[in-house]
Amino acid sequence: MQVQKLLSEIIAQMLDWSNTEHVGLIIDTSANCPVLAETFKLFLNPVYLDSELADAQRKAFAKSQELTREVPESPRLDPPATERVQRLKEFEAGDTAAWWRLNIQMTIRDDGFCDNESESDLTKLHGWQAATVETRQRLMDGAKKYLHDGDPEPKEWISKDIMYRPAFAGYRAFRLLLNEDQEYVSSLASAVWQKWACILVSYPFQNEVSESDIQARLAALAYKHASREIIRVLLLLIDKENKKRMASCRFFQFLETAGMKRCVTH
Repeated sequence: MQVQKLLSEIIAQMLDWSNTEHVGLIIDTSANCPVLAETFKLFLNPVYLDSELADAQRKAFAKSQELTREVPESPRLDPPATERVQRLKEFEAGDTAAWWRLNIQMTIRDDGFCDNESESDLTKLHGWQAATVETRQRLMDGAKKYLHDGDPEPKEWISKDIMYRPAFAGYRAFRLLLNEDQEYVSSLASAVWQKWACILVSYPFQNEVSESDIQARLAALAYKHASREIIRVLLLLIDKENKKRMASCRFFQFLETAGMKRCVTH
């Protein structure tokens, strides 16, 4: 019983709620495992509006709102975004790595909070929105320069689940130019497409149809110039996903040995 309780707590910490297969297994397994059912009772059981549990949840929510209101206003950042983006000078002076560092700086808001670093559209970031027309043009020029001078270094990340910022910055450069200067994108040499094909097909999906359409357009353009590289990277990605599925199977087989899963179904 103690082992099952410990395992239940581990599962609660590790569970990927976006994985419907895993959530389904939790639901099925809980029917035969009271310890697991107790751990996930807030998810598995209905909460009646007039119950003590519902009242406790309302009080907890009200307390969280009260604490939020009591948080003092964050101090303004110094220098503000308009000046931080001006640090393009480092990149323009020859520091290639300054481009992906600038990508990070562009997510920082003046109130101290940050935009989502996984965002692939630089124009949605605070740094772009706060920039002058002149600075935006310099950013577009920087994107062009980075595609030629930058290096996605696929060996560092292609088989790993990491955000490799130099590669991500290259994808954002492509997307910015696809939006702002399609003629330039169409004129890129095959060597540039060959170099960046790895990230153009493997940038993480952002759960929006519009984002998927843009990535499909970039991948299609890359395929015209670097079909072999596109296919090679896709095969690597497929192999990585297969290994993930095998790891998932091993995880649930482990649960079975601990008496917490009725059977292995895959």
